[in-house]
Amino acid sequence: MSEPRRAAGTDGEPSASALPSASALPPVPAGMRLRPDPGLATMRGGTVILGGSPYRLLRLSPAAAAMVSGWWDGTPVPERPAAQALARRHPS
Repeated sequence: MSEPRRAAGTDGEPSASALPSASALPPVPAGMRLRPDPGLATMRGGTVILGGSPYRLLRLSPAAAAMVSGWWDGTPVPERPAAQALARRHPS
């Protein structure tokens, strides 16, 4: 017999619905450097990123995937609102 399912958040961690959405948070400051979490997985040439906490899937255009790859290689987040918003959505 399998274990009963626990409600989200009963393990001491906030449930995904209790966390603010990325759009509710301020954008990442320009100049910030990002690095990938060791648990992240990329697929399809970097256009699909899996991971983070809470675990999620992020689909990117080829241009956005190239930008994220650059960030992981040490390029700072540029002072462009779209790039700063993408950096906020980045699973880490």
